[in-house]
Amino acid sequence: MRIWIAIGLAALVFLAMPMSAQNNTGIISGRVTDASGAVVPNAQITVTQIETNVDVISATNADGLFRVPSLINGPYKLTITTSGFKRQVIEGLTLRIGENLNVEAKLEVGGVSESIQVTSAIPLLDTQTSSTGQVMEGEYFYKLPNYQHWEKGVLYYTPQVQTSNAPWPGSLGNWNINGGNSYQTAQYEDGIIATSMDGGTSLNSVSVGVEEIKVLTSAMPAEYGHATSGALIVVKKGGTNTFHGEGGELFKSTSMMHRRFFQRTTLQQDNPDNHTLFQMPDFVISGPVIIPKLYNGKNKTFFQIGGSYHVDSSSNSGSYTVPTPAMLAGDFSAYSNQLYDPASTSGSFAAGNLSRAPFPGNAIPTSRFSTMWNAIAANKPFLAPQAGTGSVTNVGPNGNIVASGTGNYFNLTNQFRVDENFNSKTRLMLSYSTGNQHQPQNNVNISYKPYDQYQTLQSTIQTHASLSFTYMISPTLISETRVGMYRRTGNYQPRAGEDETYAIAKTVPNLPANVYLNPLNFGMTEGSNGSSQLGVGTLRVNVNNSHQLNQDFTKMRGTHAFKFGYEWLWQNYIQHDISNPRLTLNFGGTNGLQSNGSSVPNTGGIALADIMLGYVTSYSYAQQGQSNLPVDSNHSFYFQDDWRIRPNLTLNIGVRYSNETPAHSKFPGGLSVGSLTVPDNYYTGGSVAGVLTCPAGGCVGGWIHPKGFLWNRDNNNFRPRFGLAWSVRPDTVIRAGFAMMTLDWNLGWSNQSEIGGGSFYNQSVSQPANVFTPLFNINSGVPAFTSVAQLPDGSIPTGASSPSARPTITVVPANYHNPYTINWNVSIQRSIKKNYMVELSYVGMHNIGFSGNYNWNSRPWGTGIDANGKVIDLSLPENLAYRNTWVNNTSGVNGTQAYKVYPNLGGVNYQCNCVRMIYHSGTIKLEKRYSYGLSFLTFATWQKGIQNSPGNLYQSDQLMRSVTSLTQKYRYVSSMTYELPFGKGKKWMNQSRVLNAVLGGWSYAWNFNVWAPTPVSLGYSGGTYLNPATGVVGARQNYPSYEADPGSDLYLIQNPQLRAGWQDIGTNRFAPNGQNPLVTNCGVTPIIQANGATWGNQCTVVAPSFTRGNMPSNFFIAQRIIGANASIYKEYAIKERVRAVIRMDYYNPFKWFNWSAMNTTMTQTNPATFMTPGLNDFGDSTEGGPSQIHISFRIKF
Repeated sequence: MRIWIAIGLAALVFLAMPMSAQNNTGIISGRVTDASGAVVPNAQITVTQIETNVDVISATNADGLFRVPSLINGPYKLTITTSGFKRQVIEGLTLRIGENLNVEAKLEVGGVSESIQVTSAIPLLDTQTSSTGQVMEGEYFYKLPNYQHWEKGVLYYTPQVQTSNAPWPGSLGNWNINGGNSYQTAQYEDGIIATSMDGGTSLNSVSVGVEEIKVLTSAMPAEYGHATSGALIVVKKGGTNTFHGEGGELFKSTSMMHRRFFQRTTLQQDNPDNHTLFQMPDFVISGPVIIPKLYNGKNKTFFQIGGSYHVDSSSNSGSYTVPTPAMLAGDFSAYSNQLYDPASTSGSFAAGNLSRAPFPGNAIPTSRFSTMWNAIAANKPFLAPQAGTGSVTNVGPNGNIVASGTGNYFNLTNQFRVDENFNSKTRLMLSYSTGNQHQPQNNVNISYKPYDQYQTLQSTIQTHASLSFTYMISPTLISETRVGMYRRTGNYQPRAGEDETYAIAKTVPNLPANVYLNPLNFGMTEGSNGSSQLGVGTLRVNVNNSHQLNQDFTKMRGTHAFKFGYEWLWQNYIQHDISNPRLTLNFGGTNGLQSNGSSVPNTGGIALADIMLGYVTSYSYAQQGQSNLPVDSNHSFYFQDDWRIRPNLTLNIGVRYSNETPAHSKFPGGLSVGSLTVPDNYYTGGSVAGVLTCPAGGCVGGWIHPKGFLWNRDNNNFRPRFGLAWSVRPDTVIRAGFAMMTLDWNLGWSNQSEIGGGSFYNQSVSQPANVFTPLFNINSGVPAFTSVAQLPDGSIPTGASSPSARPTITVVPANYHNPYTINWNVSIQRSIKKNYMVELSYVGMHNIGFSGNYNWNSRPWGTGIDANGKVIDLSLPENLAYRNTWVNNTSGVNGTQAYKVYPNLGGVNYQCNCVRMIYHSGTIKLEKRYSYGLSFLTFATWQKGIQNSPGNLYQSDQLMRSVTSLTQKYRYVSSMTYELPFGKGKKWMNQSRVLNAVLGGWSYAWNFNVWAPTPVSLGYSGGTYLNPATGVVGARQNYPSYEADPGSDLYLIQNPQLRAGWQDIGTNRFAPNGQNPLVTNCGVTPIIQANGATWGNQCTVVAPSFTRGNMPSNFFIAQRIIGANASIYKEYAIKERVRAVIRMDYYNPFKWFNWSAMNTTMTQTNPATFMTPGLNDFGDSTEGGPSQIHISFRIKF
């Protein structure tokens, strides 16, 4: 039976051969009538692509309608012939991707041998399509001053788009459409998905080889799936009958960069050795495939090949921190945090007499250094500090080295495309792209390479391929088939020479040679090319695959254009670390102890001292087994009808059905999910005296490993689509659309707790609750790896020495289902004069049933248990004294751990379809198509998104409903290119060769953007609080985090407001404590009560201990962000078809600097930085970044 199914599927594929949704092609359709308005059936329609001279032949149906889909974009002419009428040739047509170009033809009576030439003006309005978006020609986009020419930079110029405040245009994850998450946006390259739909990395195109880019931002027809908020569609240039090409070099050097706003000096003033060199050579060549004496592909076979090579090398001065010679000798007397001797820990929590002895003079005797530290120090891993450099903090030096760190970035992309036109009915297209990204760095402060984390290097390699085939079965029935793939690898390998993966592990006494030690953090802040850890990262395999098949049919019948088809999207993923056991060590015990176990303030906290002494407070082993290899298979069917009700009114009706496999692994049982019905597989005997008290019936809950799906298949994903395009008059079109779209799971679920993954065989050991003595000293070695025993069902429980260290399980109900999104849009477009178009639009989106979770360990606010495990109200006066100690008791017998619903687990997240987000936006846009040397695009968008915040079972999901963190309230964007009217062929100065050489051929490009930053809230830290039970002022106390506590423990009493003249931050901008705050109505100093407790400031009041606040999220919009860039370039004619171009891009020429988000948290110990930007401004590679110049030289033919 299976073989017949396979043969049937193969027959279906090859019957019609390729294409997918209209996401990389366009349609030419229309109506043919005679002079009286009567329709003309059976007229032959010949559509000719001017640049390739390729014909597609169709015919009108009984209603005089025709439709020719799957056409590449570009210039066309239309020839209409039928008996009794003159032959009509319509020229001047230009088709853009995703467009349905309407052509109305009126024939004149006469002989076919007679011909009428009609030159059509390029229509500004698409009168047949209800969906909207932004189309930008690749050439126009490349002319704009876009940093490094990343094709995703087109999203800068698209309405309904949000970004991180300073987005780098090289990653799709920095953009959001219609307020959605980044994983709701897809990128297509030549019709095939070019991302794994995880909201991150996507294929980087060769921008100079891009023909057009389209961004869809509204309700989409049924042929589109997967991308529920929007899609980026990239189409490569195709070859023509004439050879074309261009290539050149773009570069930037150190002298072409202005210092950033908060930098006192330039890079070279900082250090003469500092340098930056960015280069981007690129090229594209296209034309007919011609093999001398063997094959001439004119009018038939075409190619395009291109490459783009980003190479960025920089040596930037930065501040780094290394231990001083005194520290390396054990002397920490220069720092105020007192160190205590872990070996001196005495007393007990129960008796309330805990204590530790301080090291005299805050110095550790060298005789107390562990053998591990001595082995590390013998290799002299740290660079020596520079005299008189940096500052001193309470836990050590800060920035005692100023050095140049060298980093490199490589992004190397190649692509090709081949188009084959077999005849007027059959066409084929093949495209392929590959890219390699890697970023090697040289460590500044770690001088011993075997301990240098940069000795492993990740290379991200992306491969994308698309093969399509179009076959016209009849003039009214067209078949399109497309197959393709996207593959991304991110493997880690040694950079060069010997593998140093185990070098740091060799310093641990008696550690088996096959055990890998995770890097040790020595606790010092570092710049971008430094390291705060000792040790080389683990090697890793990381591979993501996507395969796609589409089969579509278009059928014309009467006034209906039906399109229906099938799509299969298959994905898998593998992430696999080295299989050897991995050890994590945590050192500590140098903080002072109060009698109740609380830390003495301002003690310990010096990580280097902890490593030197070698007292281990916790350790864990993990050993990975086989890879989990999650797999996703998604089948979709759709049907849509473009119904031309009237010549000026088209109704789009459709439905899409998708059926996706729930989370599962290639290997049965390879994925895990939490269950609250299985007995605990670690505390199998129930309660453990002094450790854990289980509820009646025993402790339950743990990970299970289903052999099939983790939840039930969702079979109810029928999603309707409706839209209309109404041409109310020749120059005005009204569009409206409504769409429901299913969000795919893709490979978002790859959890493999306890079986496979990072915690396959595992062991976790930490100090028991209320025990403060270290586990052991590293001199005695680490106990051997003893994994928790494997159970009969094949699972291996996660072990821990205390219940609170046990895992947080994630439970997924059986009826967990695909989320969906509702999109709707209304717009009116009006063409003004010949080349101007104005549009007013409204777009809305509603995410429904998106993934969230509830904490099933939730308890009501203000409750707890007494010493006998009985639930009590801790807010009652008679319980206040008990409350004061109980909230600090983490015991699993009668403390906060024991009060959890599942005391044997760290936490329980119950997955739910409970997150909803609604988004609204309004846009006004003005566009001018190219004429008289000028093109421009400008728009203004106002937008807002609101989302709920589920979590605690005793708190309403809507209580913390707030503006989303992605909302950017307003965006104004403009761009233009202008060919200056001087020189040969221009209006002025066109007679003199000298003037033409000097002033002719110049062009200018410009963009200017103003947008709102993402919203923020207010905070307060470092306060002192009144304990209502004892009257003592001290650190804030609160109920356990699993009790509902909205409002961030703060009260909002006044909204912050930017002060007039906020741009003036004073004359001391290089010192955060000396800057003028941007907001002053909140006050600049803390308000303290008479008893010493914190009040807050004029905007924020701190909630006393054991009380809740009302602080909303994301309500304050800080200072605007502004970006402006300019380009000027000149073309020189070398030969008839060969031109040279010299170009200068000037980013931020007016030095409109942008600061990063201001500090909206008042810190009581350092209030001077409140509402100041600190020393953070927009960096290189971002819109609105520092001033810099790029120079390029190009050759075109």
